[in-house]
Amino acid sequence: MNVGSLNSSAYNQTQTWSNSLTSSTGFRGSEPATNAFDGNTSSICSSVGSGTITFTSPVTFSADSTIRVVIHGGDTTVSVNGGSNQTISAGSLQTVNFTNPTAATFTITFVRGGGADTGIRAIEIGGKLLVNSGVTPPNVPSIAPAGVSVGTKQGFSIVKATLGTASGNVTIPHGLGKTPDFIIAKSLTNTYNWDIYHKDATPGGENRLIFTTSGVDSQDPWGSVAPTSSVFTFSAGFYNDASDSVIYYSWADVPGLQKFGSYSGGGTTNVFVNTGMAPKFIMIKCTNTAKDWLMFDTTRYPNNPQEYVLKANSSSGRDSTYNIDILSNGFILRSDNSHMNASGNTYIYMAWAEAPAFNLYGGQSNAR
Repeated sequence: MNVGSLNSSAYNQTQTWSNSLTSSTGFRGSEPATNAFDGNTSSICSSVGSGTITFTSPVTFSADSTIRVVIHGGDTTVSVNGGSNQTISAGSLQTVNFTNPTAATFTITFVRGGGADTGIRAIEIGGKLLVNSGVTPPNVPSIAPAGVSVGTKQGFSIVKATLGTASGNVTIPHGLGKTPDFIIAKSLTNTYNWDIYHKDATPGGENRLIFTTSGVDSQDPWGSVAPTSSVFTFSAGFYNDASDSVIYYSWADVPGLQKFGSYSGGGTTNVFVNTGMAPKFIMIKCTNTAKDWLMFDTTRYPNNPQEYVLKANSSSGRDSTYNIDILSNGFILRSDNSHMNASGNTYIYMAWAEAPAFNLYGGQSNAR
């Protein structure tokens, strides 16, 4: 994909949206309404003090449109069309929940309270960021890949990109046509870590996991921006080398083939995780404290309980101090081992079937 080839699917530039944004206390001169609609999610629009900012869409949207916003400063109360208030945290694009029976001109209100400025950075409706007409927003993607291999039906892509002289956040196409749930990045040029995004460990694109025992750390290769159905964001300066070539592996949920999720440890209580298919390979990682990356598969040991585990963060051979059952629709944790089932801990998992549970291409052979 060429630089800027996805701009029309990333931005809605049909209106001068800032004309529809008001503040009960006015906007700060250096942080005007136009900043919320310039396509740059780091630009700030803020009221003077804890005023109420109101956006009333000048056009009608579909009732099932997803609304996401980027808040600035701190927790902010947001409501849609006078509905229930909800608290949205600052930083990345966050979904605003609402109920709307028909197509509508949405009215979205924001108020921070406590005397602090109410601040917003962006509004997205229906998967497109609202950007004023006539504005030139950042190109999407901002870097063209040097090589791509994509299986849209399989929910898997491999992308190679050279960051070059880019700085700040860059966007790179993944080609899946849906939002990735799991991404692994590795520099091909330098001896850096494998940097990992998982939708339930780093949901807003902030922070990362790496293939060590560490939980989620404070490093930020993903630029604090969650991936979209067309691109993922990467902090070009994170690797600090203009010549860096990076390989990115991206996966998305495919029912009956692969599943990426999380669960809470049960301790002495068995925990069942429903993957919707019979896993052939499962990887588990605790996200809130230092634990191993555990790998189970039914090739090395086809019987339950699955006691033999390999560790992605270790060169050691198999370990037999774990106990799970792999079932036709998921897996059960039958041990309180802290690396996979300690009470109070949160774990992510990645599970793949040996083969799809149904034909990915829609065909089906006739019974004889």
